[in-house]
This record gives sequence, C-alpha cells and structure tokens, in this order.
Amino acid sequence: MKKSVLVTLADRQFLDQVKQLFASAYLAGGWDGDYLLLAHDLSNEETKPFRERGILVKDCPPLVFGEKGSIGQGQNTWSDVVWSKLYLFDQSFKRWEHVVFLDSDIIVRQSILTMVGADGLWAATDNFYPALRNRFIEGSPEKIKRLKRDYANLRGRSFNSGVLTYHTDLIKEDSFEKLKKSAWGYGDVSYSDEGVLNLFFQKSWRPLPMTYNMLVPYWLEHCRLRPDQIRGVIWHFVGRREKDKPWHKNCPFNLIWNENRKRFDSIDFNSLPPLASEMSSTESRRYCRRLSWRCFFYFRLRLDRQIGLIGLLLKRADPDLYYQLKKIKDVLPIFGHRAGA
Repeated sequence: MKKSVLVTLADRQFLDQVKQLFASAYLAGGWDGDYLLLAHDLSNEETKPFRERGILVKDCPPLVFGEKGSIGQGQNTWSDVVWSKLYLFDQSFKRWEHVVFLDSDIIVRQSILTMVGADGLWAATDNFYPALRNRFIEGSPEKIKRLKRDYANLRGRSFNSGVLTYHTDLIKEDSFEKLKKSAWGYGDVSYSDEGVLNLFFQKSWRPLPMTYNMLVPYWLEHCRLRPDQIRGVIWHFVGRREKDKPWHKNCPFNLIWNENRKRFDSIDFNSLPPLASEMSSTESRRYCRRLSWRCFFYFRLRLDRQIGLIGLLLKRADPDLYYQLKKIKDVLPIFGHRAGA
C-alpha cells in the first residue's frame, strides 16, 4: 500500500469527469500514490472501468440530513452527493498518511507531488468571496442568528473545498460524527459542503497558494484574463453554469479536457507516471502577485463605475448637493497626492 492517496467524488452523472481528472493527475500531475473514487450510490458495474485500471473505489451510501435529499434553498440548492465528501474524514482514510482531494471539475496541469507531506489541512482561499459568511446562504433567519452566535468570527477567511490536502493525523475517532452533526445543524443554509467543512476546520486550516486552485471562470469573467493567461498547477472550473465547464464544446479548454478523457482508457494507474513539470515556489509567488494586482485593478474599476452611477443619479435628484460633494472630492488627497499637485 502506498503512503498517499488522490481522491475525488462522483455520482453516475460525472463518471467521464472522473476519468479526465485522474488521467490529468497521472499524465500532467505525476501522481504516483493511490487513486480512489468516492462512489456516491454507484453500482459495481458502473465502477468496474475504474477498478480495472487500478483505481480504488469506496462505496458511499447517501448521507441525507433533514427532510429533503438536497442542500440549501431555492437557486442555491445542491444534490446530496456533495455530502459524501464528509467520508474523507472517517477512520478508513487513516490507512494512508496523506490525502489529496480534488473536485471532478478540475484539470491538473503540473506536478501535484508537492502537495504531500505537510501536517494539518491545507486549502486555497476563495479570493473572490473570501469571508466565512459567504459560505452560507440567507435561508433560515433563526439558524443564521445561531450561526453568528456560535461562530462569532464570520468575517474570517474561508477556503474553497474543491482542493484539499491533509495529513490523516487530523482524523479523530469522532471527526466523521461531528461533521455529520454540523451538517444536521447547518446543512440547509450551507453553500454546498463548504459551509460545514469551514466551520469544522475554521481555526486549523492553512492557506495554499492560489496556483493550486485557480478558479478559472472567475478569473476570466471578473478580472478579464484571456484563456492563454491562465497558468497554475490546478485549474478549477467552479460554478453552476454549464458553459464554464471544460467538457462543454464551446469552453476554450475543451480540447485539453477531451484529450485527457480519451487517454484514460490506455492508462494503468498502478504503473509509474511520466515525469511531470513542477511550478517552482518563486514562479508561483510571482504569478500570484500578478493576479493580486489584476484583481485589485478590476475590482477598483468596478467600484469607480458604481460610484460614478450613483453620482449621476444624485446629480439628477439634487444638483446642489452633487456639486458641493464634487468640490470636496476635488481637494481630497488621492493616492498620497493632492489634486493638481
């Protein structure tokens, strides 16, 4: 048995996505540990293609919390398949020293071997919706009030649960039961599984560089990156829109996704993978700095535009007040320089 395992989760609707993910982890990520599929309500016949290629399968009976078999409310509703991610923290995973979990809507682009070895749980901050309160929806006012009471620091940073890496020492005898209890309490207001996982690891998780969880649709839409400007170790196609997913024919990354999917059928996952290119820590830091400046620039631009629209409305409603405020603005320091200096 190997010391580390790469895990993903799927039901019968995402089996092709799992094949692509594992192929990209083998071919581009150089993953030489075990591979394991958390099989949510799948038959032996459906998991046979994975077992034949050397991939382990863990059957996951559906975990349903509450009266309905889904999470959230209204438009923010997910299938109960996401709850099967909680199985990552039951005792069976202690047979390995280290676990790396990747969502099935991911393409691995460079070596992920550097994700193994550190203590604790590591995940990437969601830089676009970083606050813990963003991991919950305004569903039940009573539960949100209790959430704020029990977990005072809802302004703290949170992580995206699509990429997780952790040492199994953090799995205790009651970890799985505590997670299920939290799901019972807050599942209907949790943004997917992320709310519950963020509560559980709120004080102990550590941040991965954003290059290990590039939220591709956000960077393309919010910060106007071109597809050829996307780099990083792991590309994560987050969101609910089908057009953003790499298996969609119009997605600019569809060719890469399809090539990986086709090559799955010829891979023996018990054999050593090809040598993968590695993103150095220096290269990762430089790229992260560039992304941070890009993010700052476009969010500042959007804010200026919104303020400008408010100014136009104010000018129409109360011209005198508008021009008084404009005079004040013209003499305020801007980035350390006075107007006209």
